[in-house]
Amino acid sequence: MILKSLGHKTRSFGKLVAYVARGAEAGRAEGHAAQDSSCSSFSRNLMGAADDLDAVTRAFEENARFLRPRQGGNWCYHEIIALPKAMKEKTRESGEAVLFELAEAYVAKRAPRQLVWGRVHWETEHPHLHLVISANEVRSPRRVRVPRPEFTKLVEELEAFKCARWPDLPEKLWQHRKRYNRQRRTHAEEQVARRTGRVSQRSELAETLTALFAKARWPDDLDQSLAALGLKLYRRGRAWGVIDLASGKRHRLRSLGLLEAFRAMSDRILSQEQRLGRLMNARACDQGRVGGRERTREPLAPSQ
Repeated sequence: MILKSLGHKTRSFGKLVAYVARGAEAGRAEGHAAQDSSCSSFSRNLMGAADDLDAVTRAFEENARFLRPRQGGNWCYHEIIALPKAMKEKTRESGEAVLFELAEAYVAKRAPRQLVWGRVHWETEHPHLHLVISANEVRSPRRVRVPRPEFTKLVEELEAFKCARWPDLPEKLWQHRKRYNRQRRTHAEEQVARRTGRVSQRSELAETLTALFAKARWPDDLDQSLAALGLKLYRRGRAWGVIDLASGKRHRLRSLGLLEAFRAMSDRILSQEQRLGRLMNARACDQGRVGGRERTREPLAPSQ
C-alpha cells in the first residue's frame, strides 16, 4: 500500500475537486463497471451531497473562510491511498469497498473533525483513492498539521490493518526508511512522466550527477566537471546539495536520491587520498634515511 500527502497552498478547491472527479469518471468510461456509470464518493463531515461537485467545492470554500490568513499556509491536503496491483484482478466495486474501509480507518485518526471527500481512480496499474482534506477542522480558525513522525506512524498502522483485514493482499509497498534515498518527485512530475514518458529536469540532473560521481577520482576533477555544467556542491549542516549557478536553484542530494552515490564517491576519494598520503610519507622517510647514510659515509676532512 502507498499513501501520499500533498499540501495545497492556494484556494483552488474547484480545480482539485474537478481533477479527482475527472479521473474517477475516466475509470468508469474504460468499462471496468459498465453496469454502473455513476461514481461513488467517500465523504466525512460534509454538509451537502457528496455526489454534487459544486456543493462539495462550496463546502470546502465556506469552511476555509474561517481560517486565519497565513503566508505559506496550506488550505487543504490532497492525499492518496493506493492498493497493490493484485487488486486489479477484482471488480471495481470490491476495490472501492476496500479503499473506502481503509479511508474510514485512516480518517478516524488523521482528520476526525475535518472535511474529507474523495473518489477512486481505477484506470492506473495501482487502484487508488484520492482524498481532499480541509486544512482546518469544521469552522475552526486553526490549521491542523500532522508531523512527519506521526504521519509515518499512521501509515504503518494502516498497512498493518490492511494486512490483517485482507490477508490475500500481502504485497507491501510502504517501506519506511528504505525510501529515504530514493529520488523525490512532485505529484506534477509524476503525472507528466506518466502521460508523456519524458523525464523531468530533476531526473536528468540526477542522472548527470550519478555519472559524475561514478567517475570522479579527485575533488578537483569533480569541481571542474560540475563547473563545466554550471553547478557547484554546497553543504548546509550535515546535508549536501548542488546549486545551479545560473538560476541559484538548490537541490539536496537526498531529494535527488544520490546519497549512496555521493557516499561511495567520497569513500573512494578518501581512500585514494589516504593511500597517496602513505606513499608520500614513505617516500619522505626513504629520502631522509638515504640522506642520513650519505652524510655519515662522507670522508673526514684532513687535519691541518
